[in-house]
Parts: sequence; structure tokens; C-alpha cells
Amino acid sequence: MFLPENVKKYTNVSVVSLRKYGNRYEVAIQPNKLNDYRNKKIELDDVLLSKNIFMNVSKAEICPDDLLIMFHKSKEEIIIEILNYGTEQKASKTRNAEIRQTENEIIALLQRKLLFQGKFLSVHYLKKIVSSISIEQGNPKVQAQEIIRKLIPLGFKKLEMRIKLSDKIPNITELFDCRIEGEVIFISSDDFPNFRSYCDENSVKFIILESVDIEDEVIV
Repeated sequence: MFLPENVKKYTNVSVVSLRKYGNRYEVAIQPNKLNDYRNKKIELDDVLLSKNIFMNVSKAEICPDDLLIMFHKSKEEIIIEILNYGTEQKASKTRNAEIRQTENEIIALLQRKLLFQGKFLSVHYLKKIVSSISIEQGNPKVQAQEIIRKLIPLGFKKLEMRIKLSDKIPNITELFDCRIEGEVIFISSDDFPNFRSYCDENSVKFIILESVDIEDEVIV
């Protein structure tokens, strides 16, 4: 384990680490590039910040050759194995930026889909709701749906679309998240894409009347 003078310490990077043969092997990569590499959207040189294999990236401690012999592979093949099977540890700056982006996407989804007392909610109000919940890096749609599920018992409502069908759909309330009032179907905005696909596949014509009556946006 050593630190050559020409090897710089890396700070704002993502690190991919692999534990094998009782050792820890790390490579330094560009933030937000690992998934693109694993999905074959970019080449190896586009994801790597360094072609060195480290014991510790943050301290710039290069892995000695005698700990690489056990792989029985070339250095590049070892790096590829680390990238394919290792665990990514993102820099705090990158991780925080991704969480903020996820929060903003969740807020945008909630603003389009959630009502309280017949009104849309302001971004400021939704930020207060989201800030009280532990947001994770991941699918914002799934997290937004979970937040909506928790808010429904508190008097919040999902935005509905009012639909009129030209033909009846058997067991429609079992197929979709909807309710029927007379000739009008009130369907959840979340389920509308599935409803539209079903109608297209089964040649069922429908008319979108309008969304439920919405007052001005709530300013809280």
C-alpha cells in the first residue's frame, strides 16, 4: 500500500468498491456514470477518473500488485469486474444533489395529482410535507404514490378525471381505480394511462369531459 507522488487525492468522485480475497478494491469514477456504463451506454474510459486500482480512493492509496495477482486477470479486466459487481459509494455532494432532484420530482408529481379541499397545493406547502418524510434516491413516482397513500386518510384526494364512454366496459371498477356516477366515470389520474391503453386495445371510444372542479391554487 503506497501513495506515489504523481497520484492525486480524489474528493468529489463516486467510488466503486469490491471485497474479494479478504481485501477491498476500489476504483474512482465520474459521478452519475456507473448506471450508464452498466447499461452499455458509455465506454470504460468515459466512466473512469483513474485507471488505478486503489485500496482507498479518498486517501489515494494504490493497491499493490501482489494483491492483484489473485485475480489472474489483466488490470483492465479487474477494473471491469469491480465496476460490474462492486458497490457504488457516492460523494456526499453528488448524493445530496440527487436527493434534492428526487424531492423536486416528487413535489412536481404531487402538485399534479393531489388535492386538498378541492384545491391544488402550492409548491411551498408540498415542500413542507416532503421535508417531513425521509426521501431516498430512487424512483420518484413510487415514492410519490406512497406519500399520497399516507395523505388520503388525512383528507387529501387524488385528482380524478371525468370520462364518458361510448360503450360499457364490464367490471370497470375492478379493472381501474374509479367510481361511477350516472353516465360519468371518475377515474384516478394515476390509472388513466392504463385506462386509455385498454380503450385503445379494445376499440372503446371515450370522451374526457374535464377534471373535477378545482379552485385557485392554495397558498400556504
